[in-house]
Amino acid sequence: MFMEQVFNVVQVLDLIGVLQCVIILALVFLKATDIRKAIPTAAFFAALGLGFGLPAAADPQLAHWDAASVWIAQGWIPTLSYFIILQIAHGELPERRHLWVLVLPLFGPVAVFAFVAGVDSCGGSLLCPESVTLLRVFGVVPGAVVLLLLWSNRGLFTRVGGQRENRDRYWVVLTFIVFNILNLGIDIPRAAEVFEPTQAAFARTIFGLTFVYLVTTLVFRIDPKPVVLLPGMLIRRSIELTPEELALADKIRNLMRLDKLYQEPSFSRGDLARELNVSENVLSRVINSAFTKSFRKLLNDHRVEEAKLLLRDSDMQVTQIAFDAGFNSLASFNRVFKEMTGQTPTAFRVAAAAAPDRQAASGEPDRQTASGESDGSEPSAAERS
Repeated sequence: MFMEQVFNVVQVLDLIGVLQCVIILALVFLKATDIRKAIPTAAFFAALGLGFGLPAAADPQLAHWDAASVWIAQGWIPTLSYFIILQIAHGELPERRHLWVLVLPLFGPVAVFAFVAGVDSCGGSLLCPESVTLLRVFGVVPGAVVLLLLWSNRGLFTRVGGQRENRDRYWVVLTFIVFNILNLGIDIPRAAEVFEPTQAAFARTIFGLTFVYLVTTLVFRIDPKPVVLLPGMLIRRSIELTPEELALADKIRNLMRLDKLYQEPSFSRGDLARELNVSENVLSRVINSAFTKSFRKLLNDHRVEEAKLLLRDSDMQVTQIAFDAGFNSLASFNRVFKEMTGQTPTAFRVAAAAAPDRQAASGEPDRQTASGESDGSEPSAAERS
């Protein structure tokens, strides 16, 4: 009787988890500034919602529902969390070389298929109690591999945690990692039949609800500055800058236009703060509010505009342009340039050479921030704010 009551409580909690995931998905799409970058976030919370919803809506005694629930919880949730963790830590979509991780959820079904093909106990059906048990055993592989991969990239997370401006992102990443560790801590005893089904379901639901609560608290908390935590999302409160801060924004704009500080690859936020004789916190507040972007994004915007000017108006090699614009490697230049323009530097140069009249008519070359010139049409810091 007690276990039946516990399981009923689990079903109610699972439905609460589904509702929370639906709310997060709605917020993701409402606040998304880049739908493409928001896809990993949406995919993860959709899978997490299914992880809550399948046990709540189905009879756990039915093999096909049980198998689907196990496959989502043990295969897809850790796999998708790997992508979103990397994306939050890097601040950009993971490289294509990480896509092989998507084969991990297939490990369990392949093992089940091989088992069923070799025995007659399931009567030719892919889903029977024995195959679901096997799926649960092999289902711990994706979570274990993901944790090993994250451990191999621990240096990245250490660097993110050591940067004050990225501290919020670090805590979101840490929350995702702890969630995966706790889930694996449930999956292994459950596969070994140390946990009863109702005990494992209750523990997983509690951990899942706690995780969702922590993520929503960290991500949807609105600070006095724009906060980019979940990829593709910008949560921002409008800030009214003081006259002194507006003047500081104009100084930053002039330093970028005239002195071209962005051309120094190692130029940091601390260097700019010392140049302006202000604290890094004040500098971040002004940049985030006046320019509606982070310091690194501000640098990269100017670097890409400088590179576009050189690609269009010079015969310099692409590698030389990358370093002259302020990038520390050709790979980072190619990645950032394509992310911001949708073209590779070479493709941009070819397109610019093929349509000089159209670009001249648009007036863009005369207004590039990287050129160090202005036609006076760009609004001041006060007008921007």
